[in-house]
Amino acid sequence: MELLNLNCVSCGASLENFEGKNKVECDFCNNVTKVIRPVTVTLDESVKGTVDVDKFNNLISIMDKSMIAGNYKEAYDYCNKALEIDPSNASLWENKAICSFWIRTDSEIIGTEAKEILTYLNAAKSANPNSETYENTASSIASNLFFAVYYKYLLKSFDASSNNQDWDSWSKKSIKEFISYLSLMDLCFEISPSKLYLETAIDELTGLDKVDWIKIKKGEPQNQDWLKSYSFDAVKTRAKYIQKLKKFDSSYQEPDFPKSGWCFIATATMGSYDHPEVMELRNFRDNWILEKKWGENFVTWYYDYGAIAAKYIEKSYLLKKVCYLLIVKPLVLLTKIIKY
Repeated sequence: MELLNLNCVSCGASLENFEGKNKVECDFCNNVTKVIRPVTVTLDESVKGTVDVDKFNNLISIMDKSMIAGNYKEAYDYCNKALEIDPSNASLWENKAICSFWIRTDSEIIGTEAKEILTYLNAAKSANPNSETYENTASSIASNLFFAVYYKYLLKSFDASSNNQDWDSWSKKSIKEFISYLSLMDLCFEISPSKLYLETAIDELTGLDKVDWIKIKKGEPQNQDWLKSYSFDAVKTRAKYIQKLKKFDSSYQEPDFPKSGWCFIATATMGSYDHPEVMELRNFRDNWILEKKWGENFVTWYYDYGAIAAKYIEKSYLLKKVCYLLIVKPLVLLTKIIKY
């Protein structure tokens, strides 16, 4: 059965030349959409003598035509009516999952609603563990769901301002959307495991993409303080995703947290980010300076001007000696005195 029309799962553009293909690339956003055709449904032999076969076949015929035409809401309803007749029909459950996916992408994708897809696929697998169509259906839905979510994720840009002048931060609405996106990436993995899905979520939680979720304090990852108002534990979620992915792919290596907030002058002076005295000053910054009311403003100022000074220091042997004697060494001694 060939579809009459198909839209890109990412940007919604109408796709062309998908006839006979399993996937098609969008000319507008370049993302790939898997072509999911209706799964052929037949009435189970065990129930044929107890139900109205003609009614069942009519329902399936309408469902098929609705799916081919892209009217997935109507197809979903006829799926349900057919399941009332044959509730253990695996192919019907697969079609219901397909319809549910396309209904969800018609509007904003919400994690709690999208979980219905996994429920229907689990029902299909339970009804027929040896289904020849299940794997293709599940992997296609997972891929499409991921790219639908990922496209929305990529398009997100700062929508709040910390100084009422520049768009330099995220609104509460955006943070909630990011949390939902992370949940959906995990759902894609549950539907059909692929390294891409959880790897993307882990990179985000590590601070490699949009949001700085986690801080390192005394060598240990901790949730950023602002996360308390979202009832979301980024540290535990990241650890859970890493554990899942390593179980699926034992060769997976979790990413390191970014070396943000470098002690620019100390690093340039000592010649290494990992020099013991640089590490001491970095810990001092994280566990004493940033705990003060003035700390964040000071560190922000230092990042702006320290990086400029470091460019000159790292090129001059004399400046390195002077900075060590007048800046680095006294500060390291100060950390010993304060005993933070």
